[in-house]
Amino acid sequence: MIVQSNPLALYSKVLKVSGPDAKKFLQGQLCCDVTQTPTYGAYCNIKGKVECFFHLSNQDGAFIMSMPEEMLSPTLEELQKYGAFSKVELGIIEQSGNTRDLEQEILAGIPEVYLSTRNKFFPHDINLPSIDAVSFTKGCYRGQEIVARMHHRGKLKRQLQNFTSENIELQPGDTSEYGMVVRVLPQGNKLIGLSVASIQS
Repeated sequence: MIVQSNPLALYSKVLKVSGPDAKKFLQGQLCCDVTQTPTYGAYCNIKGKVECFFHLSNQDGAFIMSMPEEMLSPTLEELQKYGAFSKVELGIIEQSGNTRDLEQEILAGIPEVYLSTRNKFFPHDINLPSIDAVSFTKGCYRGQEIVARMHHRGKLKRQLQNFTSENIELQPGDTSEYGMVVRVLPQGNKLIGLSVASIQS
């Protein structure tokens, strides 16, 4: 699969992180390098699995995390557990969204993470290193040891792939002949999508 860097447009509601310690705080939480915005990124749990996937931008010193609306409150709640120890302000704000080419995002291998797939994938499962959503040089972050170990071990068991299906009922989190469904887009009497499938040895 050819993966292109096609930045995700903003949703109408986004997560905003600001304050004197915003950069330092996020750098120690997220798997991406927050100094290299705009960028894709992920927030992993302590076991290295992806809690949320987002597009990160910097607007006048504040960081904007764009992700599906259903992921905003759980992500905010998790960040607040650690933000209490830093000089940061966290909140959900309204912001004008842009037109998105959802088909192009899927063809380019840009995943999404929803409540149904939260904590289901390692970053490598959904190809996040290939879209610069993971930094292996910036230092520690939550789940970093496990993510780094997978990267340097080099033997992956699952991979992200495109699929086309006539089963228009498939939803993210479903298990199908294509593997676990990551995201879908209906197109007439079929749908296209991304799934995570086992690598055949």
